Amino acid sequence: MTSVISHNLATSRDAPAAAQDLPRWPRWVEELVRGGQRRLMKERTSESSLTVIDAAEHRLVRARVTGAGSLSDEAFAAAAAGAYVQIVTELQSAPARHAVRFWNYIPDIHRVCSGGTDRYMVFNAGRFEACRHWQAADVLPTASGIGHGGNDLIIDALAMVEPGLPVENPRQRPSYVYSRRYGPRPPCFSRATLIPARGAEPPRLLVGGTASVVGEDSMHAGNLAAQIDETLRNLASLVAAAGGAAGNSRGLKALRRFTELRIYRPRAGDDKQIDQTVAAHFPQSRTEYVSADLCRKELLIEIEGVAILKGLR
Repeated sequence: MTSVISHNLATSRDAPAAAQDLPRWPRWVEELVRGGQRRLMKERTSESSLTVIDAAEHRLVRARVTGAGSLSDEAFAAAAAGAYVQIVTELQSAPARHAVRFWNYIPDIHRVCSGGTDRYMVFNAGRFEACRHWQAADVLPTASGIGHGGNDLIIDALAMVEPGLPVENPRQRPSYVYSRRYGPRPPCFSRATLIPARGAEPPRLLVGGTASVVGEDSMHAGNLAAQIDETLRNLASLVAAAGGAAGNSRGLKALRRFTELRIYRPRAGDDKQIDQTVAAHFPQSRTEYVSADLCRKELLIEIEGVAILKGLR
């Protein structure tokens, strides 16, 4: 792998709001909207705000709910739903109105909540409420959902002029039909979004946060090496499932199509082992390491990225 960078989402929740490190957009997203027109909109009667960047055929929207980590469970779910509604409403007014990718940064993601739930499950309840009024499950964009150390709920959405196509992993149960073991309301996202070829641009696969999950179950608790292997199999399966030329791929060779990679891990000390195992499979990828809590405590690694599908054999 080349061009590896690392940054940390686990900033102190006790730090002043202005001093907290806000989650950074993946480098490929930053480049996509560089030079775009930026504007900030703040709600008069709440602590929520939207940052919008318009660039060519893309729109990037960041919703931020200040102090959401201190809210009650009910209020937190409502804040998540409200942020999604704000984003969708904002996208409706732009040519680039089709959401293709979400990133959800959740404060205190492992907090134990009422009814045997945790903060991520509470977030999912709010997201579900917003999404069920928005669009059918078969057109849900892909997403990542991770913890960060600040006290704000932050949701990023990337939108394009043309819609993407959802892609599911045959090795995994679609998230939106998870059983109630993972919360009273399921997560709402597809495993990946296929961006069809357009002009000289080849088809691209935007892959959401992918971990050691088969069906809906976490696999290999406590075993980092086995979790890495399972995660790589899931990534390769997604590329193959995207169809077309990708359907001709065999095994982990499909991983060579990734050009952008972001690796989330809760333990920075695992970087050497991760890099030694993963590097050979992603020879063309720029890679970021991000310190962050994952949506399930037993998971030790989560990977997202962008794969180019043209010419895959």
